[in-house]
Amino acid sequence: MKKLWMAALGVSVLLSACATPKPYYETKKGRKKQEYYNDLYYGKQKPFFKDKN
Repeated sequence: MKKLWMAALGVSVLLSACATPKPYYETKKGRKKQEYYNDLYYGKQKPFFKDKN
């Protein structure tokens, strides 16, 4: 009986670990935004605003 409870607890821990939501940077929108800001930072793309200096 004790082994059955331990197995059930192990399965529930594994399933709950898989059920967490993705971090923002791993979503489609987050990857697109990260790519945009990387392009801005490394100079591959001009920013959408103009510098007033």
